[in-house]
Formats: sequence, structure tokens, C-alpha cells
Amino acid sequence: MEVNITSRDPVHARSWQQITSASVFEKGESSEDIRRDICLLTTMMATHNDEPTRLATGAGREDIDRYTGQLQRLCHISALLNIGGRSNEAVGTAKIMSAQMEAECATLVCAYTERLNVPREQTEPKAYEEIVPIEGHGQQLLENWFEARGSDVDTVPADQHLIDVVAIMHYLRSITDPVALSANTFALSKFITCRARYQLASRLRSLFGTKLWTENPLTIVKEWFSNVDPSVQPEPRYLAVNPQAEPLFARYDLFPSPAGRGIPLSLANVLQWVAALEGIIDELRVQFPRSVLNADAQNKLEPWPIQERDVVKIVLASLRLEHLLNTSFLSGLEDLKPGLAAKLRGSHSNARGRRTSVLEASTEVEQDGEAHSADDGDDGRFSAPSVIEDHENGIQHLQRFLRSIVAWHAACYALTGSESIKQPLRVFKYTSSPQLGLVEAHVQAFVNSYLQCLDQHYDVGATRTALEQRVRSKLHAKASLMALAHSTSHTPNARLPKSGVFTSPVVIHVSGKCCWCCDALAKVLQSEISHRFVLPETHATILPWVPPSGIPVSILKTIRNDLFEIFNKWICTNPVITPSS
Repeated sequence: MEVNITSRDPVHARSWQQITSASVFEKGESSEDIRRDICLLTTMMATHNDEPTRLATGAGREDIDRYTGQLQRLCHISALLNIGGRSNEAVGTAKIMSAQMEAECATLVCAYTERLNVPREQTEPKAYEEIVPIEGHGQQLLENWFEARGSDVDTVPADQHLIDVVAIMHYLRSITDPVALSANTFALSKFITCRARYQLASRLRSLFGTKLWTENPLTIVKEWFSNVDPSVQPEPRYLAVNPQAEPLFARYDLFPSPAGRGIPLSLANVLQWVAALEGIIDELRVQFPRSVLNADAQNKLEPWPIQERDVVKIVLASLRLEHLLNTSFLSGLEDLKPGLAAKLRGSHSNARGRRTSVLEASTEVEQDGEAHSADDGDDGRFSAPSVIEDHENGIQHLQRFLRSIVAWHAACYALTGSESIKQPLRVFKYTSSPQLGLVEAHVQAFVNSYLQCLDQHYDVGATRTALEQRVRSKLHAKASLMALAHSTSHTPNARLPKSGVFTSPVVIHVSGKCCWCCDALAKVLQSEISHRFVLPETHATILPWVPPSGIPVSILKTIRNDLFEIFNKWICTNPVITPSS
């Protein structure tokens, strides 16, 4: 069938709709063939992310609300595991725990996002192992937290960091004395802060740079309240403050009301609140070398020979920032002088449609773990800190971004300060290497089979070149975990706990939003097996993606057909490639 998509005849112009996935992919029907097709389709479609498809919806609101506790705990665990670095192999985490197991033991399954284009030693396509805590290792790490930070050149490898965190959590669970637990939690915060220092630096660099916001958002807030109408005096809002933090606020002349209602927030003292925020952020910033904070987001960070005293100061500043953010004073600013939220949103590169700026802004690209990071959106572009969401105003996003700065510190105290620290925890590492034979001949065959359906005068040389140069798909951690749940539903694995590990619903969190393909895989799998997956909400964008092995051919075909329908419409209705004659 020859299709002339450049014809002025309406019938011919719409004839691209007759092209089907079956007509293009009629030869290869094996699992590897279809996985290869999906890899090539998503690689090509990733060049068209200026207008996300918005087809995915992720978990329903009721699921997210129902499993808030599990998702929140996963988010904290994710923060401890995703430490970033000058070069990072991101770790995604997923916790799979049935209600029947909560009283006895929680099970955590950690998966990696694996790059298709990274050469690896030959390993088993699928391997999972239990991370058994090394006796005494956790205590030793906390007692010698500074020596355990990793080298000045880079961070500790992800595998070793996972082993270390498991050992530390095992040790903390054995401590019964509250004073000793508090001291060791502080040591944990120093340990994690030290290892996550490059990640933390990238967050601060985004705050003070001009690639994410046109100017420092704190400056925008301060200037917004520099001139106010004295005749307009909204009722003050009284904010609850942790009594231990009252000396911090007193430094900025912020005192509780005599009636014990909390510290007031009003036009009369709003600049003092802003000064407190600026002061604490500056306390953080001065601990980081200028070469690290000014590093180009597209380059590796400079080596950082951090000092022990600097880590302590960073942890204390993080504690102060968390105290300040816990008052939620930022959420009260819009009521004092409306319009600030819109101004902050308008200054954000993502909200202004400057997608390129968002890409440049995140050193979180390939690094930022969205406790907030790297996996996230299964690549750093969609991590929560860097992208403002459709439903957010500028103040809400700023508050979420600032919370991402203290994510590691907050996670240490949240995980050790709850009853969950007493609960036995079994941790498994699951690796599903994306072994897929993909060579240039496959790229040419894919493009040529598709071109046979198009007008012979249509030049798609750029399409072929783009595919040949950009095949950098990833096997996302979410997809690996769903494939594992699918396989164990048919053949229970003796190496995993027998009772309830993959009992539906399977709650999965991988430090960020879910991509279109992972969301689609979840929906199709749920229609085929008894499991229900609870995933984070999704950014709905199609990324270079390779399916895990072991997924039934029928499911792979469904995903390929859906992807091809989107791809075909895009390439035939957008002037991204011009006719040669």
C-alpha cells in the first residue's frame, strides 16, 4: 500500500490511518522481536516529547489515598537509597507488603533501572537475592560515618550502598534506649547527607541558577512583599511550631503569641519569615564549594573533598529548614497578597513552555533520585523537584522543591521515629538485565518496512539517522517489578517469602512518576492476572523504553499496537521531516 501523506486530496492525506502495526511488523512475532520493535518505537517517539501524549493517568486517587502510608514510607526509603553522584547508577525501590504480613515482617524489593546501551558482564537475565544484614556492619558505619562517605571523586556504588543501608536499619532496630536511638539517627543523617552531597548540591544549584526559574524564587517572594498597601491588613494566620525550634524563630524576631496560638504570619512580619528562609538556605549554601554549585548541569560535578565539620553544619541547617517548612508558612503567603503564586509559576521554565530549560536545569538528569530522582519518570527530567505539575501553583511547587532539599534528612528521622523501625524487614535486590539483540540491521529493517507504506518521495533519512544514534532505551525498575510479580503469580519462587509477597495489590514506588509505557504495562497485566498494581501518578510521556523479558507475547503485542498508533499519527501529521521533492 502506497500512502501519499503530502497530498492535498483529503482522502489521500488521511490514508495514513490505513497503516497498521500488523502491516509494518508482519515478520517478527517472537517475544524478542516485539520487545525490539517497542524499543525502536519508543526511541523514535522520545524525540517528540515537546507535546506529551497525556494518555496515562497512573493510579486512581482512591488508590493513592488508601495506600498513603505505604507510599510515604517507600518515599523515605527511596530517599535513603537514591544518593546521586557524579556518575550514578540509579536505584529504584518498591515495597511489596500484604496486610497479613504487616504485623510480622515487611518485604522490600529493590530494582535497578538498567540501561540498554551500557556494556555489562554476562550475568543471568534475572537474578534476585536477599540482602542479609552483616552483623556489626551497620554500627560500624554509623560510628565511622565520615570515613564511610565514599571517595572525594565519586559516591559509593549503588549495590554497596544498598547493603550498607540494610545493615544500618537492622542495627537501629536493635536499639531500645531512646537516647541511643536519637544519637544514632543523627549519625545516620550525617552518613546519608555525606553520601548524597552531590545530589543535594544539584538541588541548590537549581534554586540559585536561572535555568529552572528566571530568577531566585526567594528573591521574587521578598520583592513581592517589599511594597504592600498598608490599608489592607488580612487577619494573621497562626502557625504551630515545634517548641524545640522556637529559638530558631526568635533569631528572626518571630515569637509565639501570648495566647499560645502559635507564631503569627501577617503583612507586618512576613519579611521576617522570608528572611528566616533565606538565612537558612544561605547556611546550607556556604557549606558547598563554589565550583560544585556553579557546575554546568550537563557536565560531571567537580570532585568535592568535603570536611566533617561541613557535613554537621549541613545536617543542622537541614533540620532548621525542615522545622521552617513544617509550619507551612509558604502556603499562607497567597492570602496575604494574592498573585504571588501566579508570578512564581510564570517564572518557572517548565510553566513557560521552555522544555529545553527544564532538561538543562536538572543535574537530576541521570542523577536525581526523586526521593526524588533518577528513576524518576524513570529519567531525571520528570523528577518532582525540577518540574512544576499542571495542578500546582508556584507556591506549592516552591514548597515541594524546598522539601526535596531536606528529603534525606527527613527520611532518616521519619523511618527511625515511627513504630515501623521495630518491624522486621526483609530486603531483596532484583536485577533484570535488558538483554536484547539490537543491531543497525534491525533499525534499517524497521524504518524500511515503515517507509514501504509511505509515499516514495517522502524523505525520512533524518528518521533513520535519529534512530541509529539514539537507541538508548532503559529497562525501568517499575516494569521489572511488575514482570516479577507476573512471573511469581504463575510460578512461586522459593527464594522469596512464600506468604503474601506479591499478594494484590502490589504497591510500587520508584522515586518518581510513572512513564506512559510502565502505566500501559500495568493496565494490560492487570487484565491478564489477578494482581492489581498501585503506581505513582504518571507524567504520561513516552520515553525510550525496553520491556522486561518474560512478558507474554499477547501483552507485548497490545503495547506495541498502542504505541504504533500514536507513532504513526505523529509522523504522518507533524512536519518534522520535509519532503525531498
